[in-house]
Amino acid sequence: MGGERTYEAAGVSLSTAEAIVERLRAAVASTATPQVAGAFGGFAGLYALDERRLLAASTDSVGSKLVLARRAGRLRWCGADLAAHCINDVLTTGAEPLFLLDYVAANRIELEQVADLVEGAAEVCRAAGCAILGGETAELPGIYRDEEIDFCGTCVGVVERDALIDGSRVEAGDLVLGFPSAGIHANGFSLVRTLVGEGDFDADLLLPPTRLYLDDVRALRVRAPTVDVILMTAYDDMPTVVAACLTLVKERAQEGRLTLRTELTAGLPPLRADERAVKQILINLLSNAVKFTPAGGEVTVRARLDDAGNFLLSVADTGIGIAAKDMAKAMAAFSQVDNSLTRKFAGTGLGLPLVRLLAGLHGGDISFESKVGVGTTVTVRLPQSRAVLAA
Repeated sequence: MGGERTYEAAGVSLSTAEAIVERLRAAVASTATPQVAGAFGGFAGLYALDERRLLAASTDSVGSKLVLARRAGRLRWCGADLAAHCINDVLTTGAEPLFLLDYVAANRIELEQVADLVEGAAEVCRAAGCAILGGETAELPGIYRDEEIDFCGTCVGVVERDALIDGSRVEAGDLVLGFPSAGIHANGFSLVRTLVGEGDFDADLLLPPTRLYLDDVRALRVRAPTVDVILMTAYDDMPTVVAACLTLVKERAQEGRLTLRTELTAGLPPLRADERAVKQILINLLSNAVKFTPAGGEVTVRARLDDAGNFLLSVADTGIGIAAKDMAKAMAAFSQVDNSLTRKFAGTGLGLPLVRLLAGLHGGDISFESKVGVGTTVTVRLPQSRAVLAA
């Protein structure tokens, strides 16, 4: 194949792309509200949800990889590309993905092609715990050529301000870790297509979907205390931590004539964890318990080691309980089970999802038992490795 083999020669001008960003900078900046955080032009934009948390959002598309994927019958892989690419962009801020919105456009919509794209995205989103809230499908003859299709998406995540990654804490001597890719991912395919031409190509070599780095980053957060996302320290004053959290819900408990109790096993070993995260777990669980427990009820905090040495932290209430059919909804971000108490006390619907996230960052998990009219017990299990046992 003759001619210059560069991105520019393939029809993509990086200098034009940079010029567009600069041209749009003033218009974008003019829309900023006090909630906007961070600079324009990053992998994800930041918007303050409240004093503690930021929403991180990113929009992207699969691009011209779709042309080759359609030829090879691998559109499902491109669906995975979109979800992984958007989630990875949000992940660069330290955020955990919450939800994805997608957009499919074509000269003429073909059901099987759209299904392949959305099902591929859904597979990645299920693995990431990221909900697809919806999207748009558009037939645009005259804009797209015959058989062309485009797939775009927006991912939104949430990050604690203290865990935000923005480069401000990078110092000389810091260790840089790079995760391996699955291949070309979804960038540079205008150039790839000029190299491939109209001939045959190895789809397994060129088209593997973008690798989702969520599990890698989660594992790194837990295993590497030097990563400036979550600070792992050993502390042994669990009664003080519990007391501090109870103080924050004490007034509402008194208003609801609720009794707050603690059952903490004596001599608990120090816990190697981010104390802020443990407090946040307790605050979220206690807030939910107090909110959903009718007057005269009880809320109990328990802490102990199980037979395997895992650290168990639980909050039990004598509240209204959750029906089995509503369990999944109770665990979904920005979702709440509809009842008289949720209508009375406004909330974000992030209580249990955030608890699950924070437990997961420590290698743990959560479980809960609930019975309508009896109450709910939510238990956070942190692995034995988090308990600093005496030698």
